[in-house]
Amino acid sequence: MSAPVRDRPTLVLPTAPRLRGRARLVLLAVGLPVAFLVAIQLLRPIVVARLGDHAGHLLVGAIVVSGAIAFGLVAVSLIEANRRLIVAHQQELAAHDQLALSRAHATRVAHERECAIRAERDRIAREMHDSLAQVLGVTQLRLRALSGAGELGESARAEVDDLADLARDAYRDVREAILGLRTAGGERLTFVEALSTYVAAFSRQSGVQTTLETGGIEPALSPTCEVEVIRVVQEALTNVRKHAGAAAATVRLTETPMSLSIVVEDDGRGFDPRVAAGDGYGLFAMRERVAQSGGTLVVDSRPGAGTRVTVRIPSTCRVESTPAREATA
Repeated sequence: MSAPVRDRPTLVLPTAPRLRGRARLVLLAVGLPVAFLVAIQLLRPIVVARLGDHAGHLLVGAIVVSGAIAFGLVAVSLIEANRRLIVAHQQELAAHDQLALSRAHATRVAHERECAIRAERDRIAREMHDSLAQVLGVTQLRLRALSGAGELGESARAEVDDLADLARDAYRDVREAILGLRTAGGERLTFVEALSTYVAAFSRQSGVQTTLETGGIEPALSPTCEVEVIRVVQEALTNVRKHAGAAAATVRLTETPMSLSIVVEDDGRGFDPRVAAGDGYGLFAMRERVAQSGGTLVVDSRPGAGTRVTVRIPSTCRVESTPAREATA
């Protein structure tokens, strides 16, 4: 499964308000003195005419000196305000740069963690295939050969056959676990592609005719939700193989704006969920996985009527949804 492409963080710096504020400061610093001098020149003849030449010039001079002092103080204040504005802007740029670095680091760490998890799953799958699966396969074959040798009594042969059946079931469980590890950890596969791969392999290995119906959708889940959902489907199909005695099973995807639904349905013997709830660790593990994604799991079954497992995943786990061809296994 491929993780959603994460774009490099985009910085949107709010420089326009800062620039407008600086333009206002420049306008005040230049415009007010000019307006003041123009007003003094217009008022000078009126003041001189009313107070006389000597007193009028003294008053106008005093006003000019006072205005110069006031504008000097204002200029100092504007310079300080501009300095603070520049410092604040630089701090804001530094904060955005730090945020970008933090996001890039978090993205890199998450990607490295996902790669490490995939590599570890592949390693475990290889080791299980090369050791446990091989041992169980050989053990089953040797027990079958021993049972057919004709040198055992009836009770001993029955015991050997039971051991061979146990080895066969354990071998199938190990193969399904290996398939699950490789499916959950695979790269370059979408959610539907990974699910389709697993369903096809399960259908071949189990003998249960299993079909995947997507309805033309291909929901893109977060990597964590993808793993949890596929694990739940794997567990549900494993229960079909082990307990249902079914001839066919269906995995169906549907979606609404609020949730994604995954239904696993079989035509097997069914069971009473109230009876299985107490000792069914598989159901407990499935509910726990779904709860980690914020979803719900509902089991609908009754004896003789098959079983339906419905998983609903909230839209918060989805990245996007695009049309896709219906995949069938």
